Amino acid sequence: MSFAPHLHRALDQARQTIWDGHRQDPNFTGCGIGYRRRAGVITDEPVVVAMVVDKIPAAALSRRRLLPTEVVVDGVAYGVDVVEAGPVYASGLTTTGPITQRLSPPQPGVGVSNVQADKSLDGTLGCFVTDTTDNTVGFLSAAHILGRMNAGSAGENVVQPATVDGGTDPDDVVAKTKRYISLTELQPNTLDVGLAQLTDKSAYKDAFVFDLMDPISGTHQAVGMCVASDNSGNSFLCRMDHALTALKVVPTAWPHPDAAVAPAIDMNIEKVGRTSGYTSTKIAAIGVSLNARMPDGATYPFSDMIWTQFLHIAGDSGAVACQGGDGNTFVLPPSAGSNCPLAATVERYYGLPTLAANNTLTNRVQSQFLAQSLTGNLLIGMVYMNMQTVIDRLASHTGPAYNQAAAQAVVQQYYNKYRPVAAAAMVDPSSFVVTRDLVYDSAYLIQMLNAAPADGGQGLFTPEEYQPFGTAVLMGFSFWENNYTYQQIIDFMNQPDVYNTIFDQFAAAPTLHMP
Repeated sequence: MSFAPHLHRALDQARQTIWDGHRQDPNFTGCGIGYRRRAGVITDEPVVVAMVVDKIPAAALSRRRLLPTEVVVDGVAYGVDVVEAGPVYASGLTTTGPITQRLSPPQPGVGVSNVQADKSLDGTLGCFVTDTTDNTVGFLSAAHILGRMNAGSAGENVVQPATVDGGTDPDDVVAKTKRYISLTELQPNTLDVGLAQLTDKSAYKDAFVFDLMDPISGTHQAVGMCVASDNSGNSFLCRMDHALTALKVVPTAWPHPDAAVAPAIDMNIEKVGRTSGYTSTKIAAIGVSLNARMPDGATYPFSDMIWTQFLHIAGDSGAVACQGGDGNTFVLPPSAGSNCPLAATVERYYGLPTLAANNTLTNRVQSQFLAQSLTGNLLIGMVYMNMQTVIDRLASHTGPAYNQAAAQAVVQQYYNKYRPVAAAAMVDPSSFVVTRDLVYDSAYLIQMLNAAPADGGQGLFTPEEYQPFGTAVLMGFSFWENNYTYQQIIDFMNQPDVYNTIFDQFAAAPTLHMP
């Protein structure tokens, strides 16, 4: 379905109004134009689709953060349909997939990596193209994959299969990075796409791997490139018609102007990716403005994106989606947090219950509390960037030498005491009260984790790493003494001077990676 030009312009203006007013809100994911959904059914009412991480109760939000129910453009009111989506991430740690093997010659849909990138930056070979500037043959994938989040340079080796699947340099090198669209945090990015030039320009096959999908053609046109997704099935793509133009390339399978087509609401699309294989869904919104957390831990704005559901997951970045398919062959994302190696390590180390409900609660605390402030988002980024450090320390700090049994008893006691408190606060923020026990128990727990084993602790922190946690304890005492509410704590953590204090203290620790 497509909108009449005047309606499209009006909806896009309304979308821009929502974006300008709410893009800085940590709970706001993005917005596009589409049709209202009621009980999962698409209606014929054109609206601005506003995406939030959580539909937080109005009582927990200040007036300025409430999304409007409608936006007036030229005297006409257009509705705003609020849906849950996010947090949105590009790439990330991947599980195994159906297309992890080495194929010779390589085909669209296989896994690829820049060998100089971290293994979390494994992606998918999108399609083969001819560079019209020099008539060489290469392939497209996401810029954050080939370009290593702006850190890459021309000539870096690209392997197939991806390094996470065993690809090695030089045995599996199939291409070298050539150019990519740089990403920026300062203004919206319309594309996340890069070009790698084949080392052997005759060693490729245009058919998608295992013939899971027809090659690009005039009747099977490219629509978008998979870029980012969340843990709830929401998938976001950049436009292929714009990507081909920007990189000055044409698909080798169909080097014609009609190789790509503009996206449209309710259009069936299909893709083949390294992690999820073949999938097909329908386009839910176009012209989407989006906040996406990239592999460097920072949040980048995007514009003119495509929103679908259940099309791709981590490791599929770079896969090309074409018009076609049944629109109903989905990939179900990993349960929120269920594949998080940090959560699994903490649960095992301290003998905590391994529950899906824990994953859900952790995500709600992140999105409804931490993500609502500058300092909270810093903490999210610190966890993301230093996850492996924590995992490695817990793996080595085991047994009586590190007082593990005593630590387990304390952590389990506090888990049973405060998990219900956190769960209740996520349902009704007004029920949350900073008590004396909460502050003192938090201080004791942090001190136990920090103290040397000879002093009865676990020695998990260096002195520099402990500093921001000590500051957090002092803040906790202030919250208790001044009877801070849930919203007052968020407002306090959103103050720039508080953020700067915590940031500087983390940055002073040479062992930590900063987002």
